[in-house]
Amino acid sequence: MNPKPALLAHVPLFSELAPKELELLSHHLVMKELLAGQVIFRQGEAANSCFIVLDGEIGVYLDDAEDTEAVAILEDGALVGQMALIDGKRRSATCRVVSTTVHVIELRRDDFERLITAQTPFAYKILDKLVVDLVKRLRQTNERLVDARREQNHAAMQKKTREAAARLVGGPKDRTDLDDLDPDSIQVFIPSLEQRMRDRRNK
Repeated sequence: MNPKPALLAHVPLFSELAPKELELLSHHLVMKELLAGQVIFRQGEAANSCFIVLDGEIGVYLDDAEDTEAVAILEDGALVGQMALIDGKRRSATCRVVSTTVHVIELRRDDFERLITAQTPFAYKILDKLVVDLVKRLRQTNERLVDARREQNHAAMQKKTREAAARLVGGPKDRTDLDDLDPDSIQVFIPSLEQRMRDRRNK
């Protein structure tokens, strides 16, 4: 079933299209209802289409096994498999319905290529939106990597601090009573030259 142009106007990917463009685009789209547990596509399969989530939730899995945990949950307005419209390479993940039902709009790669070949202006608008979305996701991924690296460095610093403190107070390096030690709270006292000389004379 083709979606109505009025429905497409509320989809972020098509929000900048004119009514006539939405009308023309609607003939190249298919609206589908998917049920809980249904696989939209599997990792390694040929990428033939892109999906837009209208309602419901879709889980993204990096392992095709049924008992693996989703690395992401996609909800209303999310794009699923949009790389299919850009490079057409094989799917990098498995996507499966995790809610009771999901309604999606499918845009097939061959239909999109026909719109591009015909130099349809709105096809380039859609492509531009896809690129912006991918750049946004790339930035978010980079930020998560930086945060993870920062946490990793902090954890390593805490471990070294505990080991150093254990050497100072004696005992094994993995002393549990030093787990809450804050590296920033450690103060090191270095006697002045005058103090050292005075201590030396008093010996």
